[in-house]
Amino acid sequence: MYLIWCFFIEVPLAHQFGLLYVMSRAKNDEDSEKAKQVLKLVGERIRFLREAKGERNYEKFAFKHDLNRTQLWRYENGEDLYFSSLLKVISALDITLAEFFSDGFDQSANS
Repeated sequence: MYLIWCFFIEVPLAHQFGLLYVMSRAKNDEDSEKAKQVLKLVGERIRFLREAKGERNYEKFAFKHDLNRTQLWRYENGEDLYFSSLLKVISALDITLAEFFSDGFDQSANS
């Protein structure tokens, strides 16, 4: 509502984006804790599957599969990631998306 109103009264562009940020942030603040928990689960799952494949060192795994080692470390430690990046990691782990999310994610979806 505010965004449309801003276009009609010709608020400078920087202020329009500021409103977009505030509007999107309000919703994200409510869900940020749950998102952090899910990202932590994703990271733990990546690390578990990598180690289950016998790859103890994340740097060697990243080099072997042409992944950015710093990004892989961030993902394994629960930082945000693009879906396309997750798909690359899942491909390097040689599993399907369904297999990746088959263990440990059912509880977080319901809470």
